[in-house]
Amino acid sequence: MYKVDIVIIQAIGLLDDLDKELNTYAMRVRECYGWHFPDFAKIIQDNILYAKAVKLMGSSDNAIKLDFSKILLKEIEMELKEATMISMGTEVDIVIIQAIGLLDDLDKELNTYAMRVLEWYGWHFPKLAKIIQDNILYAKAVKLMGSSDNAIKLDFSKVEFDFNQVLTGPK
Repeated sequence: MYKVDIVIIQAIGLLDDLDKELNTYAMRVRECYGWHFPDFAKIIQDNILYAKAVKLMGSSDNAIKLDFSKILLKEIEMELKEATMISMGTEVDIVIIQAIGLLDDLDKELNTYAMRVLEWYGWHFPKLAKIIQDNILYAKAVKLMGSSDNAIKLDFSKVEFDFNQVLTGPK
């Protein structure tokens, strides 16, 4: 195992951990904002779209006068505006709105970091990057197999390779 293998394993582990933390944070934000606008979670399931819409809207009282066309489909925007008129939630705390704004910012930062890590893989491992077009799969393969040597030795044209195992890890 090379030192760079340890870096890959740690980097992909970090990305996985950050993604889990981001999802946990998103669920807590949805839970907190749900007290203010309970129907909102049914209308928008995606955590990031949810955060973007709340960041734009603030209180659900503002939804009717806002244009969500840059982040939501027209049908979803109409459903959202209709739901705000009949919603029976509590008053929203400004801290919740700020936390939701942070979720959107964290997502942007995480994606920027992930892209930098992926670029780094491509620069340092072009041989395997040609075999596996998606560098994140390569990184996860290295993590799963323990070293880049083990990953490179696989003949992907002859070996049936379970990419689901690469994505989720061994069972």
